[in-house]
Amino acid sequence: MKSQNVRNYYVRREHHIPVDFILLKLDQSIEFDYKTTAPIPLKRWNTTFNEKLQVAGFGKHVVGTDIRKPRSYVIGTLTVKPNSGFCNATRNEFCAYGKAEGSFKGDSGGPVFKVIKGKPYQVGMTIYGEVYTDKTDTWAYAFGRYLNIGTNCHHIKRWTNQTVKCV
Repeated sequence: MKSQNVRNYYVRREHHIPVDFILLKLDQSIEFDYKTTAPIPLKRWNTTFNEKLQVAGFGKHVVGTDIRKPRSYVIGTLTVKPNSGFCNATRNEFCAYGKAEGSFKGDSGGPVFKVIKGKPYQVGMTIYGEVYTDKTDTWAYAFGRYLNIGTNCHHIKRWTNQTVKCV
């Protein structure tokens, strides 16, 4: 894929605090070959506790209790959970955490997606991830906070002059 120039950008702010959400308007269209590049539809979605989602990122990942830096994007799973002592999501966010799953430092801005009838839909974006190990270092537990795309669909539609819409 050749490099692109950014013509304009839009940053979503919540209570005057920037979050990991930015739209880029490019000078040219991206050509999709559906092997290395492809669009992913954005989806309105209501958080459902204990629902399994997919997450992609380039941050560190955990294998057992060993923390490693990946050489390419890693796709993993996460489980949607209620707020806890480690994650306090706002109304536009959701928490996900579990043993040996989730996101970590460096995954910020990466997509969270749900597969429906074999097709992926982006439902969120990683804001923050952290990993904790137990006192005996026999397992690792990841806690993450994620932006819900559905609560921002009206902004995306407006900022893109209705060329991008959530399904």
